[in-house]
Amino acid sequence: MRKSIVLNKRIEDIEKIERFVETAGKEMELEPELLYKMNLILEEAFTNIVFYGFDGRNDADIKINLNSDNGRILLEIIDNGKAFNPLEVQADAHSVLEDDTKIGGLGVLIIKKLSKELKYKRIDEKNHLIITL
Repeated sequence: MRKSIVLNKRIEDIEKIERFVETAGKEMELEPELLYKMNLILEEAFTNIVFYGFDGRNDADIKINLNSDNGRILLEIIDNGKAFNPLEVQADAHSVLEDDTKIGGLGVLIIKKLSKELKYKRIDEKNHLIITL
């Protein structure tokens, strides 16, 4: 089963993520713990994209795809912001807490800790972050 949502570059759209996860979770009969992880991951990624991905540009295009296949959950976050590979961020709790100037440090750390696997691609001037849960 596949579900998608398109968002704007407005932090208020974070509420749409919560509703998307809740609705998709019910339809896919996902466990509450998994829904909590999905929501936290998506909120962290979305927040980083909104605050750091566009440098004042208003042409934001942010899409989230959720795929459920034989018990495997894949999240794909696609945005047309500036190139940013979160897999290249060296984040650990100690360094993130000491240096709050690092872009995406704590959010990336949370995403890495809650995911089974992360992949990143830059295709046609868009970031694609693929998260396996």
